[in-house]
Amino acid sequence: MNFKIDKVKNYEQAKELIFEMELNSGRIPKKYKDLYKKTFYNYFNENFINKNGILFGVFFEDNLLGIIGYVENYIEYLYVLPEYQKIGIGKSLLFTALENLKNYECVILNSTEESYEFYKNNGFIKDGDIKRFNNFEVYPMKYISTKNKKMVKN
Repeated sequence: MNFKIDKVKNYEQAKELIFEMELNSGRIPKKYKDLYKKTFYNYFNENFINKNGILFGVFFEDNLLGIIGYVENYIEYLYVLPEYQKIGIGKSLLFTALENLKNYECVILNSTEESYEFYKNNGFIKDGDIKRFNNFEVYPMKYISTKNKKMVKN
């Protein structure tokens, strides 16, 4: 397969992928699907699109297989469809974002427990205490940009 990473131009397609991945994560009870969809779409519009969020996607033909989204130096979304996980797509998306964010001192995100090792293995470090949201925990993490790593002592 020949994958292509590019800026996402179709935000509706992106919203749908992110929504479906969130819904299938098990963190959102299926009975709240319609309410969550409305809430999520409003959140996405207000806190991502209206704040000039950037989305990159991995495409095969016209199909969106994975996505990463960030606002300034905060990575808000990184999702890859399950059937395309563990083949380097997530890592490629992450490093595309990090390359575009290299002028920031650090890049921050909140990881789920399932994603923690992925981010740790790709240069992120723990950045504070675990936070609890509804029925799941998030792990604050940060990545010190390459040009600033020489100034940070571990």
